[in-house]
Amino acid sequence: MKFKQGIQQRISWFFGGFVLVLALSYSAASIVVAYIIEDEVLNRLVSLEIERMQRHYQKTGSIAPPSAAYFTVYDSINSAPSEIARVAKANAAGEVFSASGRHYHIRNLRIGPSLPSYANAILVADVTELLAVRNLPINIVVFLAGLIVLAITIALVGALVIAQRISSPIVALAEKVDGYEYTGLLKNGKSTGAKAKEDLVVPLDNEVDYLTLTIESTFKKLQAVIERESQFNRDVSHELRTPLTEIINTLALTEQQRLNAKAVSQLACSAYKMKNIVDVLLALARAESTKTDTFPLLPLIEECVLNQYAKIKENNFKIECDLSALTVVGN
Repeated sequence: MKFKQGIQQRISWFFGGFVLVLALSYSAASIVVAYIIEDEVLNRLVSLEIERMQRHYQKTGSIAPPSAAYFTVYDSINSAPSEIARVAKANAAGEVFSASGRHYHIRNLRIGPSLPSYANAILVADVTELLAVRNLPINIVVFLAGLIVLAITIALVGALVIAQRISSPIVALAEKVDGYEYTGLLKNGKSTGAKAKEDLVVPLDNEVDYLTLTIESTFKKLQAVIERESQFNRDVSHELRTPLTEIINTLALTEQQRLNAKAVSQLACSAYKMKNIVDVLLALARAESTKTDTFPLLPLIEECVLNQYAKIKENNFKIECDLSALTVVGN
């Protein structure tokens, strides 16, 4: 049985997509966290430098020289480069990404009014060389990328294995049901075997749909069988009671008088009716359990006609039957 998309494939896609999205999201979040941590470290470094210069001013009354080459003190915002001054005017604690690719952190020194020349001084830190994430060596970048790809691959393989383990009982059940002889439930019992599978025109998405359809069809067939058996029992009860009553009544008369020819004929007719009913019941039982075959209908019609020969002769019937080319399916 072929499906649009098997349940195993669907679960695999679902788990694989979920794992892939989760892994990529986690990788992206890790990169963002790395940038945030790097930025916080640089901000803390600049803050420590400002605190050092403020303590030096409180002790000596003068501005201490920067402790590192990447620190620069400007006595005012206007004396700084234009791209730095623009950000410093808008925000006392800002960052600048220049067109040349340099990265600056800016802070106001806040020395105080005792040094008018440094009242609006700012500290600029050129942290371009301190950017650890951006300046990672290519071999480390390749290693981390390979590690991410490896982790995603392992996660995808694990997801596929889990999906197969989850869906394998349903797939096995569907294959086992499909392995049984198809009884043509979807074709009102007219098709069997592989031919019925070819006649199946209902599009099925996966094994669950197939099992649902099969169970639904089986329940419908069982309901039809129960209804048919109930109707059959009513009909058989009526058909058997009539000849049995005739036989019982005829035998009751034998206690009072001898049976005449008419009574004997009636008794034989009733017994013959019961024989026919029993033959029909046996034929129906064989139909439920015996393999069917194709055979010509004409010999069966001839046998039925010969069984009624006495009535045909008595009523002077003329029967013509031409069924030489007609074949039927039966047992």
